Amino acid sequence: MAFKFLHTSDIHLGASRRLTPNSTEYLERHVKVMEDVLKLAAKERVDFILVSGDLFENSQTTIPEMIAAHDIFTMAGEIAPTIATAGNHDELQVGQFQTHWLKTFNIPNVEFVCKPKVITIGHQGGPSHIAAVPWTGIKKQEDFEQYLESSLGVMGDAEIAMLHECFAGVTLDSGMISKGGVVVPRILGVRYYALGDIHKMQRVRVQGNAGDAWYSGAPLQYNFGDVLPKGCMIVEVSDDRIYTPRFVEILQAIE
Repeated sequence: MAFKFLHTSDIHLGASRRLTPNSTEYLERHVKVMEDVLKLAAKERVDFILVSGDLFENSQTTIPEMIAAHDIFTMAGEIAPTIATAGNHDELQVGQFQTHWLKTFNIPNVEFVCKPKVITIGHQGGPSHIAAVPWTGIKKQEDFEQYLESSLGVMGDAEIAMLHECFAGVTLDSGMISKGGVVVPRILGVRYYALGDIHKMQRVRVQGNAGDAWYSGAPLQYNFGDVLPKGCMIVEVSDDRIYTPRFVEILQAIE
């Protein structure tokens, strides 16, 4: 049977703290946008939700921001099974991420990923096998591919991969093109790559033109340099496993 999922990334709780340092007004706007993203997930009746890294802005996360994260992911888990990986902004020290803290909340129906793993989600069109990979920062293609192979081993029936990296050739909000780094590697069997790290929604080339890779972009505008529109991806999968991503803009009212 066909199924559907929501792909988002780069939530960056705390990103706009400097704009209102003496109040939580920035956080209220942030939570409102994420509530709208999750209301979309409920309206679309998605089978699962993927969040591809950078859940927080930096390691100096405040208590209100951590509470907001708890509330956002609790809402997500009530709507559909949710997987959230760690991004470079979530790193506390080498190999340690804020997803370790989030795991201690034991939020029902939500899995926070600190190390690469393949996760299986059962649903009406499933099961779906998802290779979830936190940020690595590896800059050489051969090293990156060896890391994935050694970390994930045989991925089995994985059709979806979550990766958080600045891949070569992507366009930034500023209009600049990233020339360094690695390209999205071809992973046998993977049909959709749910990417995070770049805040501008865009399709990205996969090595050998195999599979479909998309940055969902950030769900909201963090500063005036971030180009609109912002939103998330709804990905519909047909009975014959054709993946059709659709960008949905999340309207952002600033009072």
